Amino acid sequence: MSSKNEINRIPVTILTGFLGAGKTTLLNHLLHGGHGRRIAVLVNDFGAVNIDAQLIVGVEGEDTVNLANGCICCTIRDDLYRAVLEICQRSDPPEYILVETSGVSDPLAVAHTFTQTALSQYVHVEAILTVVDAEQYEAIPRENQVLALDQIGTADIVVLNKVDLITLPQRIAIEERIRYISPKARILLTQHGQLSAINWVRDAWQLAVSG
Repeated sequence: MSSKNEINRIPVTILTGFLGAGKTTLLNHLLHGGHGRRIAVLVNDFGAVNIDAQLIVGVEGEDTVNLANGCICCTIRDDLYRAVLEICQRSDPPEYILVETSGVSDPLAVAHTFTQTALSQYVHVEAILTVVDAEQYEAIPRENQVLALDQIGTADIVVLNKVDLITLPQRIAIEERIRYISPKARILLTQHGQLSAINWVRDAWQLAVSG
């Protein structure tokens, strides 16, 4: 259950996972969804996000796109702290903030940007959501394996994506490994980055805080 102090701050979910796992596809489902919530999505390059032109209702400079469903999509560029602060101080601040990290980011280090700075007055980290490519799970380069373990180990929710591309025994084996690395994490199985229906963000946050 959220504390009274947390209720007055904007919840943040950190979306992490290696390049190609399906983070951007998942973001597109969110941006096109009729979720009825004002969500700010911060990405390293929103030019890589395939936003339907008919959904765009306004552009603010080079960094922010306003969408018809109430979402805003912003480029982080070099300063996550500044980007989040600007979002929080808008006249119409979002109800949620979703931050997509780069594929080689340590999500715990990103979380510290929110918990160990003045941003903690405005936001609180509700969940770390890690997208795992089921098909390529065994093929992670050796030099990235420790980081991959960290991304899974810090996750509140693990989205095991592309499960349609592996066999049932392979999926069961990967799930067992994920549970070993992060026993308390919820595992959500997806194809093409599609989480459950239009309220997947709401469901994801509830999963993160209910367990």
